[in-house]
Amino acid sequence: IIETLAPRPRLWYYPEANQHSALIMTSDDDWSTIEQFEALLAGLRQRQATCTFYVVPETKINCDLMKRWEEDGHTFSVHPALEADVKRELAKDEPQSAQVAAMLRNNVERHRAEHGRPAQTIRQHAVRWLGYVEAARILADLGVAMELNYISVHPFSLGYMAGSGRPLRFVDTDGALIDCYQQPTMWTEEVLIHPRFVFSFKWTVERALQEVDRMVREATATFYTPITINSHPVSFATYSSPLIEGTWDRALAAGMPILSPDRWLVWTRARNAVRIEWDGRTCTIHTPQALATLTVLLPPGIVPADEPIRQESLWGCDYHSLKLTSLDAGERRTVELHRVDQT
Repeated sequence: IIETLAPRPRLWYYPEANQHSALIMTSDDDWSTIEQFEALLAGLRQRQATCTFYVVPETKINCDLMKRWEEDGHTFSVHPALEADVKRELAKDEPQSAQVAAMLRNNVERHRAEHGRPAQTIRQHAVRWLGYVEAARILADLGVAMELNYISVHPFSLGYMAGSGRPLRFVDTDGALIDCYQQPTMWTEEVLIHPRFVFSFKWTVERALQEVDRMVREATATFYTPITINSHPVSFATYSSPLIEGTWDRALAAGMPILSPDRWLVWTRARNAVRIEWDGRTCTIHTPQALATLTVLLPPGIVPADEPIRQESLWGCDYHSLKLTSLDAGERRTVELHRVDQT
């Protein structure tokens, strides 16, 4: 209805008009060996893909390895765990939910002090949570801007919790926005193909890749949402590489770049900070952060006067896409528009 009665320019979800989705790649450390990390990293390097690794307490990797692997564009955040996850004799006689707040604070602070790296995105070990949005509030207070804890598990069908794969900020029951995004995770390998885990679908790799084909097809042709997956280095090196590499190759074949959550967060924040001023004749784009590329969708009948455009069909509607490049931080760029006869 809005497109019909009050058409106006809108931002496309991705930098380029021909990009319809992205594969967001995460890896939970889970005390994997250096050799297991290197096996996963080799597969990523072959595909020029980047990943955020979530590092556990008493990890087997060190800052020198992180620095070397960061040269390929990877990042290393924290995988908060309880002391009992590392040493079972330290288990406390209280519900795990009572330990989550301290777990988050202690792990984020330890990661920064021990590894000298920020925790901009996060996933908890065993995806422990607290309350409705209490965990999100703690993460925001700690400077964590995106969490990836929601994962589809058996017996529930694969999909998103609220019908959208887009990163959205948490909203409290009183309507207050929390400065932390939720980016849902579609699956982690042990949910699909592990032969014993109670929450696993226990599929074959072939069956799991059929689901991946469906997800990629729907993400790129219908919903234009990102797909987030997880692979543990230990799992990749021992049983899941056919599934993970098959997923990477399907994503790349569909035009989906493979990005780390940290890179995805940078784009998400920069895009969401953009403001459009539209008076019916000109479109002014204000970008608080620098952007290499930004695509604006123009409704049918509205075209720029002097800028190159291309036709796009999205959500069953036709758009003209306007590509803007080399936008500086704080820049206001104005584009002259005019209406054309659609008859």
